[in-house]
Amino acid sequence: MIRPVRGAHRGLPAAQDKAERIRLGHEIGADGYGVLRAVYSESAPAWLRDIAAVQNLRHVWIQQYVTIDDQLRWRTPDEQPPGTIRQISPYDGDARSGTMRDSHWNGYKVHLTETCDTDAPHLITNVITASSPGSDYEAAEQVHEALAARELTSAVHLADRGYMSAHDLARADRRGIELLGPMMPDNANAGKLGRLAVASRCSAEPET
Repeated sequence: MIRPVRGAHRGLPAAQDKAERIRLGHEIGADGYGVLRAVYSESAPAWLRDIAAVQNLRHVWIQQYVTIDDQLRWRTPDEQPPGTIRQISPYDGDARSGTMRDSHWNGYKVHLTETCDTDAPHLITNVITASSPGSDYEAAEQVHEALAARELTSAVHLADRGYMSAHDLARADRRGIELLGPMMPDNANAGKLGRLAVASRCSAEPET
């Protein structure tokens, strides 16, 4: 017999009520482990373990909870898997957590390329959906490949610093593209300003 899961239709309380949030989190965690123990018991049909929802529950609970001396508790952030492999949604196994400066989100990030000629309408010419973690450096080359495939390569390409590296500049130059944007600061020379490439005209700009 599987008891009802009390947290199935209940959200966690507001973050300011930390004690209640932890209490309810442990209660929901115990309910989830109760389901898993029943499904993985010897008396349960084996096909239950192959249900996608059961697999999702198992993956998320392993990431979020730990049992020590029969006591269940939430894992601390340091005990959880890295963001590149941590599942953050029961509905999408590929969604991940992302951070960019002061912004944090769950899901994906999108690289948009837009024309910005002063004498023509601004148009979205390319869209790339990428995993949230990781660097944006490789996105510039992916954008250039996609634009070249549709014969939409621009002579000048403005980009945010996340897309700028010496490697990206060299690859863009081989395609006949002038890649312009602020370079990452050279931390090896403390106190010195990072290099900055300034453009007076633009053709397309990838953003996240």
